[in-house]
Amino acid sequence: MTHSRARSKPPVSHDQQMPRGTATWEGDRPSPPYLPRASGFTLLEVLAVVAISGLVLAMLSKGLEFELTLVRHRASALTELIDFSSTEHALRGLVENLDPGLTHADPAQFYGAQHAVAFSTTLPAGAAVIRSAKVRIEVDRAHQLVLWSTAESADPRQRPRMAILMQNVARLDLAYWGRVGPTDAWASTWTGDKLPSLIRFHIVPLDTSATRYPDIITACERSAWRQ
Repeated sequence: MTHSRARSKPPVSHDQQMPRGTATWEGDRPSPPYLPRASGFTLLEVLAVVAISGLVLAMLSKGLEFELTLVRHRASALTELIDFSSTEHALRGLVENLDPGLTHADPAQFYGAQHAVAFSTTLPAGAAVIRSAKVRIEVDRAHQLVLWSTAESADPRQRPRMAILMQNVARLDLAYWGRVGPTDAWASTWTGDKLPSLIRFHIVPLDTSATRYPDIITACERSAWRQ
């Protein structure tokens, strides 16, 4: 009896046994298939960038607001300084050209109160059409330092002209230097035939915390009798 020898099959490799595309086995656990990592940012990274950007923008806005406030304050201070310089120039010109009067029989017309002053003077050439005028300087209800002027030869019924010297003024304090009793001293009011030697203007602004103006002290240069 002839025995046929069975032909042995070659061993099959592990890779050949598993279909392509399926997971391979390592021990008792299958190895997961390789999944490539998706490109882009995570939600946490996006939130961090947004938070940092918000902080940077907030810091920039605060700095810009501070710079703008500083520029506005500087511009306001410069405007107030220009206004004060113009007012000082006008007041000095009015007092320096104050009319001392003609003779003892025709003395100077001067009335000095604590918050207002009135006298006769010569206005600047470009200030108005009239030159020789009676003026009054005071602060009105609108907190404006105003100059009222009336021509010397004008009709008494004529309304005086108003010129605004300065705005945002709370009060005008005046003082007069001259012979008060046996000695010279400052006085809050002044009346009489003789003019004071000096007049001091103290302008008090509405906002005392922001601006303080120096005193304006000026003298009358026309001390001789008018010829």
